[in-house]
Amino acid sequence: MKLGKINGQKMSLALFLLCWAAYFTSYIGRLNYSSAMTEMIQDAVFTKSQAGFISMVYFFAYGIG
Repeated sequence: MKLGKINGQKMSLALFLLCWAAYFTSYIGRLNYSSAMTEMIQDAVFTKSQAGFISMVYFFAYGIG
């Protein structure tokens, strides 16, 4: 698959908005999960290791993004 150059201001803006939306969604998801994690562990929704694994996945996804 050959990728072409980004030509034009409209395409640049669309790419920027797409990247921003992905970053924002990841950031908000990570914050919301972190604040709810303690309650989910106390209510036995997740074990500590399961909650930690989900937190680790969020960390790596956020870092890659």
